[in-house]
Amino acid sequence: NSSTLIKNLALNTEIKRKISCPSCHQLYDYSGTRPIRGLNCTFVKYPNHRQQRLRKTCDQPLLNEVQKGEKLFYQPKCFYIYQQLADTLENMIKRPGFLKLCNSWKNRNKHPRLLGDIY
Repeated sequence: NSSTLIKNLALNTEIKRKISCPSCHQLYDYSGTRPIRGLNCTFVKYPNHRQQRLRKTCDQPLLNEVQKGEKLFYQPKCFYIYQQLADTLENMIKRPGFLKLCNSWKNRNKHPRLLGDIY
């Protein structure tokens, strides 16, 4: 579970979650509340194709039915979990010695007859 990992490592970050289609991987917003039943993927791979048969929707179900006691819940089949790039870079820069490591390639030993790149 991603939230348990973040809590145990004491990471100060905001994780975003989206519902992902298990077939075509199209992403849908997820508010964190229980989704409504009957949600299917609406992605069309070739929406402007000349042939009608190639303009069909994915139509995969995005939710599983889960029975808890006498109640029936619907939960997403797949999640796509990510963190904003700006947040990730901010967390990396805050680490002690990170900027020094980023610039350490400038002071490396260079052999005059060998070409090298940033490692």
